[in-house]
Amino acid sequence: MKKVSIGKEKLSIGFSVDRKQLSLDLADRLLVCAQLHITLQEDDPDQTKFCGMEGLVFSTLCEVKRISVTADVIGGTMSFVRDKLDLDSLTAFAQQTCRIDIKRIGSLEESSGDIALVDVHEEEEEEGEEEEEEDEGL
Repeated sequence: MKKVSIGKEKLSIGFSVDRKQLSLDLADRLLVCAQLHITLQEDDPDQTKFCGMEGLVFSTLCEVKRISVTADVIGGTMSFVRDKLDLDSLTAFAQQTCRIDIKRIGSLEESSGDIALVDVHEEEEEEGEEEEEEDEGL
């Protein structure tokens, strides 16, 4: 998790993912103009994990309009509706490396500066294949 910006109605958090962990094709299909359900989870590789002990977990909806790509990372900004967030839970992830599980639940359509949720309709066969890829943690 990177920079956090808090506005009157929205909260935005920057993110970056190593390109070794996320292909550009999957990032484009999963993240661009997307409404997402995300789950953040503590990811401390030095900590022993026991069954039933998940550590910090935060789950909510967000939007991502676009991504940026460099030779090493894919990045972007997640936007949240401020009054629907538990800010105390979210701030526990500030400046932390964490696991993020993402599920695309809709698409954003940009027109005249407004963003509207548009249902994503795909054939059942394609949807099943994409869900397997999209449910992977980053």
